[in-house]
Amino acid sequence: HAEVDSHERERRHREWSNGKISVLCATVAFGMGIDKPDVRYVIHYSMPKSITHYYQESGRAGRDGDVADCIMFYQYKDKSILENLIVKNASNPNSPATRRQVDQLYSCVRYCEDSFRCRRTMQLEFFGEQFKMEKCGGTCDNCKAGRVPEQRDYTTIATQILDLLTDIQRQKRNGVTLNQLSELFRGSKSQSVTKFINVSQLKGYGAGKNFKKFDLERITHTLIFERIIVEYSVQNKQGFASDYVQMGENAAAVQTGRRRFMVEFPKEVSKPSGKENNPKKKKSESSKKSKTPSKSKKPTARSRAKASASILNLDSESSDDDFESSAKSSTSSKASAPSVLPSNATQELVKSIKKLVTNWAEEERMMGKSVFYWNILSNDAMKNIASQTPTTIEELKAVGALGDAIVEEYGERIVKVVKTFVETNGLQEYIKERPAKRAKTDDSSKAKGGKKKPVIQIDEDDEFDNGIDFGVIEIPDSIPSVAGSKFFN
Repeated sequence: HAEVDSHERERRHREWSNGKISVLCATVAFGMGIDKPDVRYVIHYSMPKSITHYYQESGRAGRDGDVADCIMFYQYKDKSILENLIVKNASNPNSPATRRQVDQLYSCVRYCEDSFRCRRTMQLEFFGEQFKMEKCGGTCDNCKAGRVPEQRDYTTIATQILDLLTDIQRQKRNGVTLNQLSELFRGSKSQSVTKFINVSQLKGYGAGKNFKKFDLERITHTLIFERIIVEYSVQNKQGFASDYVQMGENAAAVQTGRRRFMVEFPKEVSKPSGKENNPKKKKSESSKKSKTPSKSKKPTARSRAKASASILNLDSESSDDDFESSAKSSTSSKASAPSVLPSNATQELVKSIKKLVTNWAEEERMMGKSVFYWNILSNDAMKNIASQTPTTIEELKAVGALGDAIVEEYGERIVKVVKTFVETNGLQEYIKERPAKRAKTDDSSKAKGGKKKPVIQIDEDDEFDNGIDFGVIEIPDSIPSVAGSKFFN
């Protein structure tokens, strides 16, 4: 969508909105202005600048209430890239405003790296809300994985790393990178790591030889989050920046024993013997957003979607097959009310109805009206119609998913496509066996005198166009199943 002329950009946007284009690659600025309820995926190629940004950007998925997936691809180096951008664009790099932006960036990094806590709990805590992870219902990657954190006291390890950093800085005046510090702590003999360094004079060299690389990264990143060591950027003459580490403001407290250094690791859980003890290793996954479904009448940022949230940590040492196995694991059908027709026939009928409604919307746009298929029938309405298969106008009204104006305008055509589908596929026997239903009447719309009360339609403003509407954040009592997701159970 980016880096094309305005006419081509408009065409792509229009065809994506119409459903002719399924995937659109764009900047986050594009996502903030869309009004398309049936977005099934919001995929971040890299980490946003803050949890606030992620909340807004991922909030575009599943606004129609159907299953949606919010996936972020994350690497630790994203932090350095974004931090350099923040400092470079700031009028005063040392101002409190710049510091707040950097702090928010670090909060987002911790959010990505946390592989235990519920994504929704972390997001809502950031906005001052409380959310019990039990209500998540396994819709985020952490709750789905069910990992249990174990606090480990690594104060001694932190002291050894700090001693090693001090000795390296004495020998290497042009700085030491975080990766170099980690490799020397593990006892690396690589020439690229030990160049210009006499390792025999390094206190702590090889002290972490028993740590796996990914585990040691968890430790060093926690050291940075707690500002025991800090990263700083240096730009060379060619304009390229390199990140180095130095002692942070909390280093002395750890070295003198006035502060303990604790790191969360997955708790070792004993398992019964058997073949089931050897599952494939899962990719380190940390999520939307994301968003929390709700049954409240007023649609909010979190009530619009049953969204699965996941972060795929590209720094993980797990294999790429784990992402595919995660996709294959969600093959169970979504729990719903029983349909009149067999499930496969019901799904095909939904597709037929959607195609029909899409054609109607195109006709309206040819006449100069800004109408999309979801303005005529929502996905839920289509599913209800396909599930109950009304073959008369009275039965269509009994579905209760359509307003009077829609029934009057499109009712006959909807019923016709349902009847045609049933007859073409020889499904009449299922129609005969269904229980008869009476059309629903709306008594509440009538005043005491028997006259209909006037109905005032209000178009809700998009709360994301001017930032987050914190006033509409609600905590749901329960979370619907997201079994229909291609990525999560």
